[in-house]
Amino acid sequence: MKTILFPTDFSQASIQAADVAVSLARLLSAKISFIYAVRSFADRDKFIGTAAFENETQAKQALEKLASRFSGGIPCEYLIRTGDITDEIASAAQETKADIIVMSTSGAGDIPDTLALLNSTTADLINKKICPVLAIPTGVKAKLIRKIVMAVDSHPLESTVLAPVKEIALKAKAEVLLLTVLSEEKVSGDDLLANKNNTIEQAFAGVPYSVHAIQSEETVDSIRQFARDQAADMIAVVTRKRGFIDNFFHESMSQYLALHSQIPLLVLTE
Repeated sequence: MKTILFPTDFSQASIQAADVAVSLARLLSAKISFIYAVRSFADRDKFIGTAAFENETQAKQALEKLASRFSGGIPCEYLIRTGDITDEIASAAQETKADIIVMSTSGAGDIPDTLALLNSTTADLINKKICPVLAIPTGVKAKLIRKIVMAVDSHPLESTVLAPVKEIALKAKAEVLLLTVLSEEKVSGDDLLANKNNTIEQAFAGVPYSVHAIQSEETVDSIRQFARDQAADMIAVVTRKRGFIDNFFHESMSQYLALHSQIPLLVLTE
């Protein structure tokens, strides 16, 4: 991964997440693109609450100040966009050829509920499937990544989908814990992974990983609990049109992520 896109609304949660984004950029030796997207500078008092800038120049100065606070020599660029927030971030991700979007999931605390930016925007960007999205819950600080819980199911996976997890694990020297939640005890976790035609083994070559299976009807709760029990530093899941991952997004993404108050969630695109 060479380019990280970091959207910010300058809320406290978003500013905290900037430290995580920059730490990831440093780990991956990547460039980070800071982007501020606003519907309209003319209507700024309606749309952006306390982060009200008179014009694009003020917004860029704020981005530069934010970057200088955290970046520490990491290559940076600054983008200002006006228009539909989700569309502008998505467009910027394509323009910059971003490999991953890192953003706060609770950055709308200071903004009217009807115009909440980052919680709903995170879900929208995930649904667009432009690139992987790393959602940073409120209060999470940058830390060493030592354990990543990778939730998998019985559907085939391409090694390219898992590449971001492998790269992070290799650079961080982290362990990957492959977790399958089974609603019925029909197949063991080992057998389930064996049915993937060695994709997992190939995808995580050189990365220490272990296989775990839990029998439960509560997929989301089981993964959350497993991650807590293992003191995981990150959870990774794959978006699908069908399959068990739909259970994650049956409720709004913001509600789901709110439950992960201590663990960043990496959503991979298939």
